[in-house]
Amino acid sequence: MASSPTHAGGVVIRRLADDVRYLLVTARRQDHLWVLPKGHIELGETAEQAAAREVREEANVEALIRQPLGMLEYRSPRGDIRALFFLMELTFEGGESSEGRQRAWMSRRDAQRALGYDDARRLIDRAHEAIGNAP
Repeated sequence: MASSPTHAGGVVIRRLADDVRYLLVTARRQDHLWVLPKGHIELGETAEQAAAREVREEANVEALIRQPLGMLEYRSPRGDIRALFFLMELTFEGGESSEGRQRAWMSRRDAQRALGYDDARRLIDRAHEAIGNAP
């Protein structure tokens, strides 16, 4: 696989008074599956710009990037994917997404149950660890 990322995405958090919620969206081709927002890095775009754009397009959410969380690598029917994920924090939530996806803010436990892949669940763990150490 290539060494640089082909895709970027976000583990977006929303801080509540005494808890944190994680953003999941429905998958484009299988709307019964919950996934982390991510997509292809466009020509001339940084991974950070792509992650912010994908979160906006898929969830109609604006979020600030806090830090990188890690790379997921896998093979899809469309080729090798190398997706760099960032910890992001909600700054604005709009109405329905332009892509028609559903979004949900879930507890850590519910997000991990809803996600279909172990590597995505590990990203939730990394985010949880990172925000536990953040001011």
